[in-house]
Amino acid sequence: MDLLRLPLLVLIDVFKNMNFKEKGTVRRIDNNWIELKRRDGSEFFINPFGPSIRFYNKKAYLKKVREDEEYALARQLGNLRV
Repeated sequence: MDLLRLPLLVLIDVFKNMNFKEKGTVRRIDNNWIELKRRDGSEFFINPFGPSIRFYNKKAYLKKVREDEEYALARQLGNLRV
């Protein structure tokens, strides 16, 4: 199965069917992120991006989201004309 070609909702179903129900939870955060929480307390965040799937631990995910928000804000401020 080529996971890279699957839509986000189908990808969530794939993870749910891979015994994650017994080992934790899978949920969609938004249009770009899937959260995997394991019963052992570990958390992973998945971002299907173009031709790849990126996996992040919680710390790296929070850093990525913060950087993306800062970039979006900088773009907005750069588009303002005084």
